[in-house]
Amino acid sequence: MAETEKKSKPKHSHQGPLNLWHGMSLKPMFKLLAKRPPMHWSRAHKIALLGPMCAYNSCMSLVEDLIFARKVKQTEVKQPPLFIIGFWRSGTTWLHNLMTRDPRVAFPNSYQMLFPQHFLLTGLYAPQMTAFMLPKTRPMDNVRFGWDLPQEDEFALATMTLLSPYIVTACPDDFSKHADSFDFDGAPPEQVQLWKDSLELIIRKLTYKTGKPLVMKSPGHTLRIPYLLDLYPDAKFLYIYRNPYNVFNSVVHMRKTMCVENEFGRSKLLGHEEEALRTLELGYRVYERDSKLIPEGNLHELRFESLEADPLGEVEKAYAALDLGDFGPAREVLAPEVAGMKRYKKNRFDQDSEWMDRVYDTCNDAFKRYGYDRPQTGAPSGPPSSSASSDPVATVGS
Repeated sequence: MAETEKKSKPKHSHQGPLNLWHGMSLKPMFKLLAKRPPMHWSRAHKIALLGPMCAYNSCMSLVEDLIFARKVKQTEVKQPPLFIIGFWRSGTTWLHNLMTRDPRVAFPNSYQMLFPQHFLLTGLYAPQMTAFMLPKTRPMDNVRFGWDLPQEDEFALATMTLLSPYIVTACPDDFSKHADSFDFDGAPPEQVQLWKDSLELIIRKLTYKTGKPLVMKSPGHTLRIPYLLDLYPDAKFLYIYRNPYNVFNSVVHMRKTMCVENEFGRSKLLGHEEEALRTLELGYRVYERDSKLIPEGNLHELRFESLEADPLGEVEKAYAALDLGDFGPAREVLAPEVAGMKRYKKNRFDQDSEWMDRVYDTCNDAFKRYGYDRPQTGAPSGPPSSSASSDPVATVGS
């Protein structure tokens, strides 16, 4: 455990001059500042950008509303979204990228989710003008990044409502600031309603822009199934799960990297292992409880290791299980890309026997439910007998 504290800060990666909070408008900016996020002179350039960026976002939002508000309000979401869910680092990003290769669907992209208040207006020119500012890959892994690539809507909801676990990136040493943002237990009703209104607005705007069915993705939605069903009773859900110990290691790395990149201070980043384990157990428990609310035929579960071994086969199974239509057009796009997927290099983490035991003991029900062995046994984590698959390809990542 002492070794964990000693190495609490990850190797610094480079997200560029912008951070998540530069996508806010002025009102949520003042709410965020009221939480007293730590600040440090070494982040002066990002702190200095906050006010001007938030003022710009507020102004552009007003202009966009003048032009598009009525059209967006009149837009009907005829086909409920498909929500890709699963705990962070379980493979949701990879699955989202696979499912959105189908030319018949649409998705939120990175620019839209960083600037949700005005992307209908500024999305016509700003992505091309600012592409040079972006990193080629995400800071926490080797996944390609770009304004036009699929992105989770959690980033937009975080800046629009502040009801998001991503508050931790502004206040990394005070987990109480985001305690009610996972399953919304204890969150004020008016804040929950703002969250629902914001998600509905995002989906209406994307539907207006594309006219296509939407494939959305956010690991946070794994804990918010009742709220999604309130908005879209016929929504479909694609849930991906992965060895809980591998998820834990990757989540700790992701949390620390995101904090380094998005905070305005220089936090010590202590205690994130404990918090990651707490939320991992919460995620499994809440999903088991709330997934029963999803109507029959609207939920399909798949295993990361099976997707790793056979991407086309597993995606085709999802199409059939959720009645998503003919898989042919998607197969034509995906089939030539499978070889490239297998060249992807995942992060590697040192094994810690103490954390192996703690993750297994805390998430014991999940290990049993999903058919994974105790981590330190060294035995292969084979899939449950009902979904046998070939050995996974070690270099395919989430």
